[in-house]
Amino acid sequence: MVETEIECKTYEVHAMCECGGEFKLASDVVYDTYPPLYCYQCDKCKALQYFSQNYPYIKYVKAENEALSPFEPEVKQEILDGDKDEQ
Repeated sequence: MVETEIECKTYEVHAMCECGGEFKLASDVVYDTYPPLYCYQCDKCKALQYFSQNYPYIKYVKAENEALSPFEPEVKQEILDGDKDEQ
């Protein structure tokens, strides 16, 4: 096994209502379904919504300036195109 470090950006993802408000967890009750459902209420219009995702959550996205792996398709194609130029 090999470990590698990748620079990434961190985002906090929130559930937003159509009215512009934010859905907040309405209670500590989790519905025993598959997948489990969490009840949320809009802090502006008071609408109720059920989500299988618990909000807010953290999302990690690979940084744009991170060097790409030589196995990713666009890098592999650049390597192949570079070999053609040398011939």
